[in-house]
Amino acid sequence: MRTWMLVLGMLAAAQAGAGIYKTYDKNGNVVYSDNPDGESVQTRETMVVPALPKKVIDQKLNRKGKDSQPGDTDPREYEIKVLKPAADQTVQHGEDPFEVEIEMSPEMGKSHHLEIYLNGERLARDNFSPRIDPQSLTRGEQRLEVVVVDKRGARVSATGMTFHVFQPTEIAPD
Repeated sequence: MRTWMLVLGMLAAAQAGAGIYKTYDKNGNVVYSDNPDGESVQTRETMVVPALPKKVIDQKLNRKGKDSQPGDTDPREYEIKVLKPAADQTVQHGEDPFEVEIEMSPEMGKSHHLEIYLNGERLARDNFSPRIDPQSLTRGEQRLEVVVVDKRGARVSATGMTFHVFQPTEIAPD
């Protein structure tokens, strides 16, 4: 045990006495090392400045959440609900056009856009209540999707639902 302590003590003393030395290689480039063959270089203590608390940094950068990045002002995700038409609702083919009703929280960010798709085709952009005319739809299942995208077009949040269009058939008398 004493041998190990002696060895550790000698290593610590060697490290404490180690300095930085400046030499030149064969091409004349400066080389810094701990080899005492060169000229001793005086070092200064590294200046360390303590960081500000995270709360202060967030306030200065106007960050909203603890996961925010510098410059972020838009939410990272939204809760989106389609209120009208209701999920699995059936509408009559000849009914009057109706407006889609959407509820979303939190409020939409400035650099985000709302896109609404009906059966895979864009119905509206940045319009929270586009009109759907049941007369223009074929009977059967209809897929409505609400998507929030960022300025690059990447999806931030999305939700989808289905509703149905009922179209009665008339049988002509013989």
